[in-house]
Amino acid sequence: MREVRFGYTDRKILDSISFQAEQGKLLCVLGRNGVGKTTLFQLLLGSLKGYEGRIEVNGKSLEEYEEKELAKQIAYIPQSYHPAYNYTVQDMVLMGVTPSLGMFEMPGKKHVQRVEQALESVGLLHLRHQNFCHISSGEKQMALIARAIAQNTRILVMDEPSSNLDFGNGVRVMKLCQKLAHQGYLIIQSTHNPQHVFSYADEVLVLEDGKISVQGEPAKCLDEEILSRIYQIPTRLFYCSEFQQKICVAL
Repeated sequence: MREVRFGYTDRKILDSISFQAEQGKLLCVLGRNGVGKTTLFQLLLGSLKGYEGRIEVNGKSLEEYEEKELAKQIAYIPQSYHPAYNYTVQDMVLMGVTPSLGMFEMPGKKHVQRVEQALESVGLLHLRHQNFCHISSGEKQMALIARAIAQNTRILVMDEPSSNLDFGNGVRVMKLCQKLAHQGYLIIQSTHNPQHVFSYADEVLVLEDGKISVQGEPAKCLDEEILSRIYQIPTRLFYCSEFQQKICVAL
């Protein structure tokens, strides 16, 4: 992404945004509510038009991709999902193979096998015949990640994937994201929890006033002054030698 600007007639959202993200990395985007994190993701996913600058996915301009071709490059995992019909977990994840199908092609055995592999990778294979609406919030989030894996892309964009989860499920989702990054995926996700950044992220990108104010390795570039300014609350950082990472505490 190079010198990207986007806004509406009455308000500028993003101004001169430039960054590059690499495969095998977990990149967390920090910033207070309304700063433009979701807008940034919508631009990456090709959902918003009318921006200035250049956005590239795997070395190719975003504007050169047809919608279906872009879906083979990048997948989106929302905060939550509420289907209109009572799909099973397997059928929900099977929707991820749609970009691989021809116009009148139905999913076949190889696609079902891909779905089962995706479910197994997130630990949900035993729930494949359960109603998606009847599983827990943490399991739903894992299923949405499995759907993105079944989409067979290597770039996953996640909008606050643990925001609606309890502590245990939030940790499980973040550990899975870290594992996928180590397997070669590029994970770009927003979060409001600085501790997630210190514990799991390879890089952090801080948005302030429509611009990137900080980017780099979390332990090196995030400090108390920055976090206090972002969230407008006094923040202290302590180094935990046992876990070799910073611990963030709001005062």
